[in-house]
Amino acid sequence: MIRFLHTPWFGTIACTLTYCVSTWLFLNPEKNLRHLPAPVAGIANAANRLVPSWEYKNPELEQLLTEARAERENLRNRAHDLAALEARLKAEWQEITVVTQTVARLQAQLDRTVTCVKQEEASNLKRLAKMYSTMKPDAAAKLLAALDDSQATRILAMMKDTDSALVLETFARQDPASLKRAAQLSYRLRLTLPPGALDKP
Repeated sequence: MIRFLHTPWFGTIACTLTYCVSTWLFLNPEKNLRHLPAPVAGIANAANRLVPSWEYKNPELEQLLTEARAERENLRNRAHDLAALEARLKAEWQEITVVTQTVARLQAQLDRTVTCVKQEEASNLKRLAKMYSTMKPDAAAKLLAALDDSQATRILAMMKDTDSALVLETFARQDPASLKRAAQLSYRLRLTLPPGALDKP
C-alpha cells in the first residue's frame, strides 16, 4: 500500500480529484454545499460570510480615526484663530504707525513754530531794547516799571551794558520800592543769557 502511495499515478489521480472537487464547489457553491457533510458546509459558509477588506470595520481603528478628525478640526480652528489674531495685530500695528507718524509730524511743526516764535521774540526784544536805549533814562525807567519782572529783565538783557546800567540807576532813585525792584532786576539779569545768545543756532 505504501508503495502504491509513492507511485506517480497516485499523485496524478489525487491532484485530478482535488481539482475537480474544487472546480465543482467554486462553480456552484450554494447548490453543492447542501450535498457536503455538515462540518465541511459550516467551514464553507464561514468562508462565504467573510467580508471584503474594504468593507471590514475595526472599532478601535474607527475610534482612532474619529480622534484624528477631531484633532485636525481643533488644529484648523486654532490656525483660524491665530490668523485672525495676526490680522488684528497687523491692523493695530498699522494704526500705531500712523499715530506715531502723525505725532512726529506735529512735533516737527511745533518745533518749527516754537523756533519761529523764539526768532520773532528775539527780533522784537532787540527792537524794544534799541528803542529803550534811544529814550531818556527817566522815560525808559517809567516804562520798565509798568512791565513785569520777566519782560523788563529780557529787555534790559538785550540792551548794551552802559544803557541798561543807566536805566537801572534812574529807576532805583525814584523811591525805596523802586530801589528794591531795581536790585531784583539786576539779580535776574545775572541769570539771563548774554546779549546775542539768542542769535546762535
